[in-house]
Amino acid sequence: MIAAVDNPSNALEWTLAEMLNKPKTLQKAIDELDNVVGKDRLHPISSFLPPHVSVTDTTMDDYFIPKGSRVVLSREGLGRNLKVWDDPCKFKPERHLEGCKEGEEVVLTEPELQFISFSRGRRGCSRVVLGSSMTTMLFARFLG
Repeated sequence: MIAAVDNPSNALEWTLAEMLNKPKTLQKAIDELDNVVGKDRLHPISSFLPPHVSVTDTTMDDYFIPKGSRVVLSREGLGRNLKVWDDPCKFKPERHLEGCKEGEEVVLTEPELQFISFSRGRRGCSRVVLGSSMTTMLFARFLG
């Protein structure tokens, strides 16, 4: 288990450290990412969540969803919803800290469906804590 977490983060850490010492190589990688991925994308892993089935009749945002309906949610639609987010296409991670007290854990599951980082229900990620921890450790090592 440790190798699965530690090796990718070490590889990323040392690759970035070496690239910082070679600005032309770093710029070439940045240019390729800009050309292939683009600069205006906010990076969801996939555009849609796996289909879910409504277990009860429900209404969401004035839409009636009958029991048994197949529901497909758009990650991009949720993450860029102007009714929920100010400047939804701008990278503003601090928006998820609103209402959190100093030292309080930031929870990446969200019952109001304003964003879905780990999905929900039976098909939701069973390893939310592991995924969050791995991402946080990787990012901390990158910054440290």
